[in-house]
Formats: sequence, C-alpha cells, structure tokens
Amino acid sequence: MEELEQSVENEFETLKKAHQALVLLGKFVAYANRIGKGPIPQPRIPRLVPKPPNPFAEGIAEALTHTRAWLNVEREWIKECAAEPPIELVVFSAILHGGLLHQSALIQLARALLIAPEEAISLTGNRVSIDLQLPWHGVPGAEHRRWYPDDQTVALIRRPEAYKTTEWEDLGALSDEELGRLLLRKVRQRIRSASVANEAREAGQCHF
Repeated sequence: MEELEQSVENEFETLKKAHQALVLLGKFVAYANRIGKGPIPQPRIPRLVPKPPNPFAEGIAEALTHTRAWLNVEREWIKECAAEPPIELVVFSAILHGGLLHQSALIQLARALLIAPEEAISLTGNRVSIDLQLPWHGVPGAEHRRWYPDDQTVALIRRPEAYKTTEWEDLGALSDEELGRLLLRKVRQRIRSASVANEAREAGQCHF
C-alpha cells in the first residue's frame, strides 16, 4: 500500500491533485473491503505538505574550485598591499574566513570601520568583536549584532584615518545600496584583474 500511495503522489504535479487522488483511493479500498474483495490495507489519511529542500549541499566540488580561486586572489592581494590593506580587502576576507555573508552585514562592517571603529570594535576576553547595526524590515540600525572576526581579517583592519581617500571621504552621504555597489565594484575589479574564471567570478558576487 505504501508503494501504491507513493506512486499516486508522484503521478500528479500538484499536491492538491495528489490529495484528491489519495482520497479516492481510500474510498475505493473501503468499498472493496465492504463487498468482500479484501482484506486490503486501508491507506493512510492523506496529509500532503510541500517537501522541504534538501538540507545537504550540492555541487561541493565546483564550489571548492571557486573557493580556491578566491583564496588565490586574496593571497596575491595581501602580498601587494600588506602594509596598507584596503577596506574592500577586509570585506573580502570577512566573506572568505569570517562567515560574514549577508549583504547588509558586510555594508555595516565597512561603515563601522570607516566611521566609528572606536565605538564598534571591542575586546571580549582575548577575542576582537565588532558591533554591527543592521536594518530590520527597512528600519536602519534596528538590529544589534556582535560579530567575532577571524584572526586574519582582524590583522587586515587599519585605523579609520588610513582609509581617508577620495572615494571614502563622503561615506555618510552614501546610502547602503551605493556603498554596497562601490564595495562590489572594487572586489570585482580585483577578481577580474586576477583573470578568475567567469563561473567563479559570478558565484562570488552573490553576497552583494
């Protein structure tokens, strides 16, 4: 009976149609048992719900190839500007090593480092922490989250005055969308200059 139920579910494109078919199957089995054609096991009461997505990651091999390409870009980037790592390199490192993947979190990290690092950065025990003021349902700064960066990302952070270039001087006038586009453009330029394959380049842009 379980195999029959499963075949009925797979036969129909929508849950509604599969549910109707299982109801009819139950009525048919009940009728057959009543007139002596059984005994036939009664099917379960149909309670169909959408199947949850597969919790296991797919495409691991391809993803590892992309990650290696991004790590190579980062390695060469650090070699070239180890004395003065730019803010976009800090953001890139936060993505690769610090688990900071959400666009709004990356934007607020940049704001925290460029505007008020003394207020955002603190030492908890022997670990550096950064307070991020994240938007919630369109309300700026409604959510307060403390992020613990990895050691490499911490090593790349500079004092705020070191970031004072023409592009970052009017940071307060930039919206989150504009700041995100500026960071993305800089990371894109670096990845493009490193001749990274288009597949890995496009996969890396999903965070912005």
